[in-house]
Formats: sequence, C-alpha cells, structure tokens
Amino acid sequence: KQWYQRRVRGEDGLDQYRLPPNQLRAEFKKRKADAVFAFQPRNPIHNGHALLMSDTRKRLIERGYSNPVLLLHPLGGFTKNDDVPLNVRIEQHHAVMKEGVLDPDSTVIAIFPSPMIYANPTEIQ
Repeated sequence: KQWYQRRVRGEDGLDQYRLPPNQLRAEFKKRKADAVFAFQPRNPIHNGHALLMSDTRKRLIERGYSNPVLLLHPLGGFTKNDDVPLNVRIEQHHAVMKEGVLDPDSTVIAIFPSPMIYANPTEIQ
C-alpha cells in the first residue's frame, strides 16, 4: 500500500533543493553511493562542521566503503528574524564546495523542511 503526501514547496526559489525521499534515493543510486551520512545544519557551515563532515567521509573510506556520500540537509522551515536566511545558507554551502572544503561529487544538498525549534530560552540568546 502506498500513500502520498503533498510535496513541500516554498516561495523562495529553492524548490530544486526540496527533494522528497524517493528523489534522494535515486540521487544516491545515480552517484553509486555505498554509504550515506547526513549533517543537518541550521546555520552556515563553519570550520568545525567542515572538519566533522570530511573526517566522517575519511573514516567511512577507512572502514571499507568506496563511495560514501554526504547528505547536507539544512533545516528550511520557519526561522526567527535574526536567523541566517535559507538562501544565504544554501549559497554558503555551495561556496564551501567550490572552495574544495567539501567534495561536490560526494555531497547532495537537500533542504529538510522543518522549522528551527529552540529548546529553551538559553538556546536563543
């Protein structure tokens, strides 16, 4: 039995990054991924993030995977007024790949359409 849910759309020109699970699976298959690891940032990528993602890929290769692919899955729902806008974060993710920090051939950017929900008052200070 299959059921379908309406695809999430935005009014921000970024719908090409709102990939449903079946399209993500097809992309991983097209890239011949034998492992997929994910990182879900709510902010622009900084050096710590980049090191974590590149080290994870390296460790997966050391464990015998030949083509691990990163799913860079930024949160893309409701944000606060002072959050970095989604389009700016997507541009920054592409800049990180262009600079060679992340490999564009082994990175898939796909927006996760969840709001940024904060845990408590100290989280948003």
